[in-house]
Amino acid sequence: MLHCLHRRRVNDTASVHVLTDISADNIVTGSTDIAALLYLMQNVSHVRLTYLPQLHAKVYISNIDTALVGSANFTDGGARRNHEYGVEIRDAAMVKSIHADLNRYAELGGSVNMVQLESLQTKVENVREAVKGQQSSIRKQLLPLQQELNISRKPSVFSENQLVTHDLLDLRLQGKTRHAIFSETLLFLLKAGPQRTTQLYERIQELHADLCDDAVYRVFKGRQYPTKWKHQVRAAQNGLQRNGKIKLDKDTGLWRLA
Repeated sequence: MLHCLHRRRVNDTASVHVLTDISADNIVTGSTDIAALLYLMQNVSHVRLTYLPQLHAKVYISNIDTALVGSANFTDGGARRNHEYGVEIRDAAMVKSIHADLNRYAELGGSVNMVQLESLQTKVENVREAVKGQQSSIRKQLLPLQQELNISRKPSVFSENQLVTHDLLDLRLQGKTRHAIFSETLLFLLKAGPQRTTQLYERIQELHADLCDDAVYRVFKGRQYPTKWKHQVRAAQNGLQRNGKIKLDKDTGLWRLA
């Protein structure tokens, strides 16, 4: 992409928006290449980077008149080496609809700037070194057992996610509260039609796995209540209901847009 932008001499005027998953697992294992994202931001004047976990879609839109939807990641393998399958869409109305879908989805994520990305890259490199050290130690400990059993087995990969989780949560929450994120997500999900609270819980946890930790309970006046994030979602529901944006059908138990 950068080669094309440079060749057309539009790297100073082109605007690029990248919506991707830079969760701890992805960046530590290299599934998401922070160095590549930094290189893009350093070489194109107008780059917007949005972080949203659990994202697996491969959608590419150019000039709001062409869209590619398929299996290929935006990597050298996806573009050149691998056998991929995709559809090129040039129907203006359909491309516009896809673009609108992605923009609505991006509103649920957190914006990441170059300084934050550089800081994250440094910490990730430190984590990777720690992981390599652990792997080397595990291999040495397993070697006698492998020789005895005459097996060749790779040790499990240890992910030091805790070292970067706090920074990633900061990126997700900057400028927003959890209440605001859950409120926006409820409106986003209910556009697809009425849903029960249990269904909304499930979908919200899928979208915001990093904000919906089942191990964190709510404690009030010394008593432990169900998971904290569900209480926060419920508070967002009540707030939207008070503001007349959503309503609950008590007969069916379904929430819907007002």
